[in-house]
Amino acid sequence: MTIHITDPETEALVRRLAASTGKDPIEAIRAAMAEKIERDPPKEIDWDRIRQLEDEFRKAPKTGLTADKAFFDELSGEP
Repeated sequence: MTIHITDPETEALVRRLAASTGKDPIEAIRAAMAEKIERDPPKEIDWDRIRQLEDEFRKAPKTGLTADKAFFDELSGEP
């Protein structure tokens, strides 16, 4: 996978981090990501809970109504 940073602010942060740590940008990114994951590990997916929710959803009665663009526009407050 290739990562191409097109956001100037992000690029500046990467360069600042690299300069302050004495690492090249790739090493600085790798170290920052590893530190973030160690500090705040990704949450495990609770597949049992997801299956319960799917079962509840399937049990809900069908209304026969169509959720079209107008419906979603109304929910979001758009005219």
